[in-house]
Amino acid sequence: MMKKAINLILLVILAHFTSCSLNDNESIDVDLKNSEWNFVAFNLGDEWTERLEDTTVTLRFNSNNTIEGEAGCNSFSGAYISSGNSIRFNITGATLINCEDEINNQETEYLNGIRRARVVAIDQNNLELRITRNTSLVFRRMLEN
Repeated sequence: MMKKAINLILLVILAHFTSCSLNDNESIDVDLKNSEWNFVAFNLGDEWTERLEDTTVTLRFNSNNTIEGEAGCNSFSGAYISSGNSIRFNITGATLINCEDEINNQETEYLNGIRRARVVAIDQNNLELRITRNTSLVFRRMLEN
């Protein structure tokens, strides 16, 4: 119950972040290199879909413009190009472990979202990969222990 309450509070904060984030036409210099992020939720405009509990979903930006991460059941890798707040991803590899249907569905949506993302916004420890004006993937920075 407490975990759900914390997640709800986090989603409200992220909703505010998302509503205040960049317009597609605005440009900033976003440095993603050597950063690692935990996936929090899909923002579908009027609806938020949280990451499934007990799944690890991450995205790491390496110094050589490559990415890697966990998608819930499988790991993936690829490359990215960014300029200002524009971003493009190319996922070039992924493991092919078959998982429970619910996890497979989340994984498919997550990887498709990364492939389709076109705008990036960072606000301190929050990252938004925008797919359309009202649709995005929302992440929280992994903090070092």
